[in-house]
Amino acid sequence: MCKVPTRMYTVLKQTAVILVLLCLQYSLSDPCPSPCWCLYNNTTVVCNLTGITAIPKGLPRNTIALLLRSNKISHIPKTAFEGLYQLSYIDMTRNKLQDNSIDRGAFNLSSIDMIDLSANLFTSIPQELPPKLLTLNFYNNPISTLKTNSFVHATSIQYLNMLANQIDTVEEHAFDPLINVRVIDLSSNSLNDSSLSPKAFSKNVKLNELSLNYNQIQAIPDTSYLPSSLQKLNIYGNKITTIPSYAFKSLSNLTNLAVAQGTINSIEDNAFVGLDNLRFLDLTQGHLSGKITNLTFNGLASLQGLSLDINNVSKIEAGAFYPMKNLQELGLSENKLMTIEPAVLDTTFIQKLSAVYIYGNPWTCDCHLRWLREKMDNASFKVGSPSLTDCAEPADVAGKTWADLKPSDFVCK
Repeated sequence: MCKVPTRMYTVLKQTAVILVLLCLQYSLSDPCPSPCWCLYNNTTVVCNLTGITAIPKGLPRNTIALLLRSNKISHIPKTAFEGLYQLSYIDMTRNKLQDNSIDRGAFNLSSIDMIDLSANLFTSIPQELPPKLLTLNFYNNPISTLKTNSFVHATSIQYLNMLANQIDTVEEHAFDPLINVRVIDLSSNSLNDSSLSPKAFSKNVKLNELSLNYNQIQAIPDTSYLPSSLQKLNIYGNKITTIPSYAFKSLSNLTNLAVAQGTINSIEDNAFVGLDNLRFLDLTQGHLSGKITNLTFNGLASLQGLSLDINNVSKIEAGAFYPMKNLQELGLSENKLMTIEPAVLDTTFIQKLSAVYIYGNPWTCDCHLRWLREKMDNASFKVGSPSLTDCAEPADVAGKTWADLKPSDFVCK
C-alpha cells in the first residue's frame, strides 16, 4: 500500500482543520439582514438607499460600520444596537430624524466613536449621544441656535463638523463642555459679528483648528481669548473688508491662516504681528487693492508660503517681503501689477525664495521690467508659468507671453 509521507500528512491534516474551522465560523456567523448587503465578513453593513423606514433587526454581532444613508428612518429605539459591542461607526445621513427621535440609551455603547447625523431634521443637538464619541458630523440640519447645554453630554468629542446648518446664535458657554475638541468647523452657517462672544472657545484648550468660512462675519473676530493650542484658523469667504493692526497678536502658535475669497480691500500695517510661527498665509481672491507696504507683513519671520493671487494689488513697496526670511513660495498672479522693482524680490533678504507666480497681471514689458525676465532664465527662484504671463504694453509686445520674449525684447523707447 502506498504510504503518504509524514510531512505531507501533517500539512493535509492542518489544512483540513482550517477548512473545518472556516466552515464552522461561516455557519455560526450572523446572516446579513435584508435588504442590506454586508462586506468584510459582515463587519460592514450597507443599507444605503434601500428605502427602509426603521433600523434593520438582526444586525451581525460583529458589525463595526453601519451605513444607513439616504433612507426614511425617523426613530432610533433603545434596543436598535443592542449587543453590537464592536460597533464603531454609524452613518445616518439624509434620513428623517428630528428632535426626540433618539430613545434614551439607544447609543449607549462605548465602542461607537464616530456618528454622522447630517441632513436630517434636527433643530438642536441630540442629548442622546455615545459616551465615548470622538467625531460628530452634523451638516445641513435646520438648527439655528447652539445652546448652553448643547454639548453637556458630549465632552469626549474631538472633531465637531457643523457645516451648512442655519446657525446664527451661539449662547455663551455653548462650547465650554468640549474640553477634548481638536477641530470645530462652523463653515457655511449664518454667523455674524454678534453670534460668537469673545470667550466662545476659551475653554477648548486642545483646539487645534477652527473654521468659520462662508458666514456673514464683517470684522476679524476678537482673537484675544482663543486658546494657545490653536494652529489653524480659517475665516475665508466672509464679508470682512479690513484686517486691522495687531488683529492676531495673541495667536503665537498659529501655523496656518486663511482669509481668502472674501471682500478684504485693505490690510493695515502690522496686521500680522504676533504670528511668530505662521507658515502659510492665504489671502487669495479678495479685493485687496492699492499698495503693499514694508509693514504689511511685519512679524512673519517663519512664513513659508504667501498667496496674494486674484486681488487688485497695483504696487509693492521695496522691502515689503523682507520680514519673511523663510518665504519659499509667493503668489502674485492675477493682480493689477504693471511693474515691480528689483528690490522687492531681493534674495539677500528672502534667501529661501524658490518660486514666484506672476501671470495674469497687466505687465508693462519695458526696460524697467527686464530684470525680472532675466530672472526667469537664471534666478535662484523659479518664475512660474511663463507661457501664461503676457504683456499689456508696449504695443509692439502686447499680448505676447514671456515664454516667447527674450530679455532683449524688454526695451524703453
